[in-house]
Amino acid sequence: TTTTTTTTTRSKRSGRSIRVVSIESDVVCSCLARILAFYAGVAHIVEFRTGNVDDILPCIAETNRRRKRTTKRRQQEQTPRQCPQNYKKENEKKQKSSRGESSICSSEASSSPLDFGLIFMDHNSTKYHNTLLRLEDEGLLQAGAVIVADNVLFPGSPIFLWYILRCGKYSGFTVCPVKENVHGAKLDDWMIVCKYDGEQCLRGVIDNEGADDNNGTHRPVVIPNALLELAAEVEAINTRAKRSIVNKEDWEAHVALTLNVYRKIGLRFGAKKSESDLTLDNSSTTN
Repeated sequence: TTTTTTTTTRSKRSGRSIRVVSIESDVVCSCLARILAFYAGVAHIVEFRTGNVDDILPCIAETNRRRKRTTKRRQQEQTPRQCPQNYKKENEKKQKSSRGESSICSSEASSSPLDFGLIFMDHNSTKYHNTLLRLEDEGLLQAGAVIVADNVLFPGSPIFLWYILRCGKYSGFTVCPVKENVHGAKLDDWMIVCKYDGEQCLRGVIDNEGADDNNGTHRPVVIPNALLELAAEVEAINTRAKRSIVNKEDWEAHVALTLNVYRKIGLRFGAKKSESDLTLDNSSTTN
């Protein structure tokens, strides 16, 4: 997967069943994912969507609302005089469809609403925070959902990293150091894992002006200027990389710059008992 390809995988556990939604912006990569899922024998639990994640998530949310309305209406229409055998046959048909016996994959394999218990993000790293805010706003995250984000250090995801650490809705931050092979060089990268604490927390919003919400339902997250400048630099080097004009030395310098900015704003890696813990020093400057 490259930084120019959007690949977001999510899973939902309902009882003993698992459903996976794969969102891919590249048609070729989406086709390859379908083939791999088929040969792995899991195509019947995977729903493939092709397009931009910011366009697809609202569609999933609208489908959820429609399914909830349909379920509520059916519950209201049920009466004791209806034959239970009919419901049994209907459930058997739904179970057969969900096992993929009639098709490799169907977006209507289950009529239950989707809310995700695991999010894996590996698309444009400077847009991770937009995806996360969309998931929160549309109510698509389960309480306790696990968020996994790749490429947080290389090429970098500064606004996302600051947001999850400051908005008050996430906990259990863990860094998984990995190596990226670029032009023969092994560059340091981070994969971030954290937990979504649910709706009992204040809703975080990105607010560069730092204005408070009068009703107390929002927790503004002011982005430091250093991170905004770094995000612009990440976008610039990604654009240059698409034209293949970034060499090994350029990437090494960029990773060093990203790590230096993270340290300046107070990010501490391995500051607790566990060497993989990520913390934020609140005494550091946010300018």
